[in-house]
Amino acid sequence: MDVILNKTMKDKHYSAGETVLLELESPAILWALQTMDLPVEIYGQTDVFPYTHEDLWAKNIFVSLPDISKNSHYPALAHEPISAESKHTVHLVVCGFDKQAEAVAIHAALVAHYPNYRSTDEKPLRTRITIIDKDIADRRDAFIAKYHQLFDNSFCRMVDVTKRSSYVSKPRYFSSRLDFVDVEWEFVEASPTNPTVREHIASWAVNAQQQLTIVVSHDDDERNLAECTSLPQVVYDRDIPVFVRLSCTETAEPFTRSKKFASVYPFGMKDSKGNLLPQLLQLAKMLNYFYRCSYGDKGVPTELPRKDVEEAWQAEHSFKNRLSCIYNVMTMVTKLQSIGHDTADPNTFYALTQEEVEMLARVEHNRWSVERLIAGTRTCTDSEREEIRKDISRKAWYKKNKDAHYDLCAYEELQADETGKNVQVYDYDLTACIPLMVKTFNEWNNGE
Repeated sequence: MDVILNKTMKDKHYSAGETVLLELESPAILWALQTMDLPVEIYGQTDVFPYTHEDLWAKNIFVSLPDISKNSHYPALAHEPISAESKHTVHLVVCGFDKQAEAVAIHAALVAHYPNYRSTDEKPLRTRITIIDKDIADRRDAFIAKYHQLFDNSFCRMVDVTKRSSYVSKPRYFSSRLDFVDVEWEFVEASPTNPTVREHIASWAVNAQQQLTIVVSHDDDERNLAECTSLPQVVYDRDIPVFVRLSCTETAEPFTRSKKFASVYPFGMKDSKGNLLPQLLQLAKMLNYFYRCSYGDKGVPTELPRKDVEEAWQAEHSFKNRLSCIYNVMTMVTKLQSIGHDTADPNTFYALTQEEVEMLARVEHNRWSVERLIAGTRTCTDSEREEIRKDISRKAWYKKNKDAHYDLCAYEELQADETGKNVQVYDYDLTACIPLMVKTFNEWNNGE
């Protein structure tokens, strides 16, 4: 792995402190880096951030930045803000299962977390991700195996339309622990053009409690064009967002003028990569600095000096930790919108009440749990949890040596750590810093 990265960076020279955005061809290499961390030798050379084309575009369509002067032109998964009292759920339907579709599905799981999910409810309201493909079996099994820690703790439904059969797998600790994963999965073995599938898509489009988004992503432009323009008519009549993967802007251009397909949004074009990674990295650096101050010996910062922020980032040599900061800030705008804050009004966008902090801290824990599972961290077994309860110092040992985390559990089940503090306080602090980060971000990017 380090050989591949060194070969990619060979004969390149970078200035100290410069962030190198390193595009990789292989999603498998990126996944390995995300779960096993970058070699120390690479970080010793420069500040490198690897990504893939598919990974970048998944961020482009699902992530908005807290910049009141610029917003993504792709509709959010939550078309309308989902509050704690809302009965709405987000439903993402992915037609196809190529590399881009896989990146889309994982990023949806990383960002689609809302305050109306409560593990103690009789029927918790979860984000649903449905993947539809007629040749899904092998890729589905490989996908589930790759992210087995996530699927071991999630509800997942397998549907074979031809055989008219379905099977639901439940979380491993379904009968003994509170539910803590707020994303559920569905794999449908059929073509999106199958009449039965079309009936379901049409019913989802008119479901008043679902906020539906459709992604069409095959490794074939002609197929993508055919499927994105032949969905049930109600999809277009109700302006359901349809994201279609296309290879170049020339193919995508007609959709910019179409009235009939005004809700169809091309993405993935190789000659038009909107790149929000530099600004996401800005926010991630701020969060990392806040974390180091708040949980170090400096206390909660009241300002984010750019020089100090950069130095703290350079001192963080774990790619997994840096990536965790990225995943956190990817949800910043969604969190604020879910509590009714207007991203176009800085007077409300920069303020959080204690009640809002507590509400979003719960969302942050749910988000973090899915992030950790995707990164390959596992839950502790019953015997391990009992061992840690008796000796809280064992929590750090399992985290370091077994990549098993005691806090992968329902928010209500979080307990005190070795400092004596209930770990919920960390989610409070990380959430409470959002207004300062938003304010600083806008100052850095708008010259204030």
